[in-house]
Amino acid sequence: MFFLRKTLLIYSIFSLGLNQSIYNSYGLGLPKSSFFASENGLGSIGLVPNFINKVSIGNPSTWSHLKHSYINSTYESQSFNLNRSSFTSNSSQFGGIQFLVPIRSKYAIGLSVKPVNDLNTFFKTDTVNFIMHDENLSISKEFKSGGGVMASTFALSVPINSRMNIGLSFDSFFGSSRIEKAIILNDIYYRNYGVNTYRGSNYNMFFSGEFFDSDNLEVSVYTGITKTSTPIYAYVYSIDLFEDTDGDLLPTGNDFPQDPGADTLRVENVYAPNAFSMGLNLDFKNSLNTYFEFQLWNDNEQNIKNFSLFNDHVVSNNHLGIGIIKFGNVDDKDWQDKITFRLGAYRKDFKLSSFDNNIIENGLSMGLGIKFGNTANQLDLSYNNGIRSSKNNFNESFKQFSIGISVGDVWFLRRRAKQ
Repeated sequence: MFFLRKTLLIYSIFSLGLNQSIYNSYGLGLPKSSFFASENGLGSIGLVPNFINKVSIGNPSTWSHLKHSYINSTYESQSFNLNRSSFTSNSSQFGGIQFLVPIRSKYAIGLSVKPVNDLNTFFKTDTVNFIMHDENLSISKEFKSGGGVMASTFALSVPINSRMNIGLSFDSFFGSSRIEKAIILNDIYYRNYGVNTYRGSNYNMFFSGEFFDSDNLEVSVYTGITKTSTPIYAYVYSIDLFEDTDGDLLPTGNDFPQDPGADTLRVENVYAPNAFSMGLNLDFKNSLNTYFEFQLWNDNEQNIKNFSLFNDHVVSNNHLGIGIIKFGNVDDKDWQDKITFRLGAYRKDFKLSSFDNNIIENGLSMGLGIKFGNTANQLDLSYNNGIRSSKNNFNESFKQFSIGISVGDVWFLRRRAKQ
């Protein structure tokens, strides 16, 4: 019981910002397909070049084209509006951080930490007033969830020949989430808690190749495969319903009972993502590129029930994206030629486990990449606007603003011979 109280306390400290999307109440939340501002600005899943020419920081097979080592970090701000209501919820969160090192223009390695899912949400029912035994009573319900799955990743890039490269990455999953269901009777909370911790792993394989090259056009193909090596398992800690009289969120003090029952259970195979992705990029040799991407994603989990507020979860996701990008060059004289411009559109089709119930997401994205400094540092800004809808009449509009900073340096250069 002491361990569970300590876990709840730590969780409350690190869960200050809540993402209010109603769809994050399904399973472990909607899976993220992009993590950095340069990807968000193009509406991309990170497969095709989006950071600089020929390079996507989400695709290790492209990293050998980097001229500098980079530390990349992104922060996101979001707003949501449900069913065109007058109320808009806002949140902000960490998007990801990554360290990339190219080696002799042939190899590259990378380390990153990023959120894979987002379970944060909060909503409550209307208050109902009634009289019982000559006493005025008011009752409502609150539902909260927070946390999610994180991934720490090691990746490397290896050449096949001068025109083709492969990338390999290994994800180690970790993280925790909390689910709270509360009944509020005359301003007194009756709470039920569940805390879950996660562990698992998967691996990813990437390919990039230049298949056509002329004076005016270069055509490149990109692929990615995700396979689960160790399906995520969870330790589930459950606290029975208790009366939170003192309002400190924990069963202590004057609460009843002061020490409610708690169960601990290990649940196997709660999350097992697999995916196949493919992208096509057309480089018109004037810094202008256009791209097409698609991804087939599915979750082969077996025991996700009771891990979310809604008894439903995402079992597959199809992604289609298209866009254009004009890469900037830090060596150009005119300031506008140093800026990267991104514009994209995408569609996601999330299939839920319940029969014939899908979530359709349509979005537009735009972004800028501003270069500065001698080592091609870059500030990336992106704006996304879209709508999610489903047959259960949940229509959610969302906006997201991302800001990313990439700081460059020079590593692994050959020393010049002394004259």
